Amino acid sequence: MPTITFRNLSTQPIRVTQIDKYSDPNEHKSKFSHMARNITSLVHSGSKVTAIVDNTPPSAQQNLDLIILPFESQQTADVEKSNTDICRVYFESLGTEGKFRVDLYDVDGYRPVVTSLEPNSTVKIYPVWNHHASHLSLLSEAQLNQWMSKLKDDTPLSILSIPGTHNSVTYRSALPSVRCQAVNVTEQLENGVRFLDIRGQPDIDDGE
Repeated sequence: MPTITFRNLSTQPIRVTQIDKYSDPNEHKSKFSHMARNITSLVHSGSKVTAIVDNTPPSAQQNLDLIILPFESQQTADVEKSNTDICRVYFESLGTEGKFRVDLYDVDGYRPVVTSLEPNSTVKIYPVWNHHASHLSLLSEAQLNQWMSKLKDDTPLSILSIPGTHNSVTYRSALPSVRCQAVNVTEQLENGVRFLDIRGQPDIDDGE
């Protein structure tokens, strides 16, 4: 019965406030039905799940105050889930006042979707769920041309994956150079690139 590990890949702290547990209704079926469900899951690449109907009371509920700083991980010490539990996680994005929930299933191929609990919120969070390791990563969407403005000034460069381009200025053919980019440097910067590979050579006059 592993605990759940949360990884915050957004630029704002995240607070996990509540986890509801639901029993998988398919677990109470016969062994034959359980086998048929497994076969169906394989046929559908493991993406077929039983949705939680709104207003369904959870089998267990726990309130939390788990704060996860940007680019850090936290493992729940007191929340455990079995392979048959469906977990509904409620969390907040601090600094943006966004509130969300996400349902977690132990099914191969299942891709969870974060639901915003505030209709007018412009904040978007994307989940990456590894059910084998009970590991949930949460990523935020940022405008590409100003993504670094969302970072705190004391953010270490060592924890960032800075997008860059190879042979940045080779966006058009100019022999003997090889074209490596489709757009010029200005467009690269607007697309979020912050590492440029620029190479130069001295202009030597053979007569001197």
